[in-house]
Amino acid sequence: MGQDSDMLALKERVKIGNEKLIAAWPRIWDIKDKEERERELERWDKANRRLDSLCMELMHRFNYRDCVYLQNGRKTKPCVRPDGFCCFVCPSETPYWRKETEATEVQKTLEGFQSPKH
Repeated sequence: MGQDSDMLALKERVKIGNEKLIAAWPRIWDIKDKEERERELERWDKANRRLDSLCMELMHRFNYRDCVYLQNGRKTKPCVRPDGFCCFVCPSETPYWRKETEATEVQKTLEGFQSPKH
């Protein structure tokens, strides 16, 4: 495998890892048994640290410091999802999430100023 294919494979692992962490988080909090929930939180934290190390590898081995959902200069997925979750690890030095959050707040404000249609 060449360096480009290694980097692409690593980016894909980071994407998949983020999706798994996002999916697991609400399920963990639905666990009624406190001890079982604590065990699952520990597993989740361990997975988050492993994912963070993959992200660091992207940044330091491949000098990749942008969103893993960036393709041809465009983001294929927003940082902040409608359910409020965002990637738990991200190699990006660009605060895309901030721009998205600000745009959402501006949109909400504008909607508040719109008069109802008659």
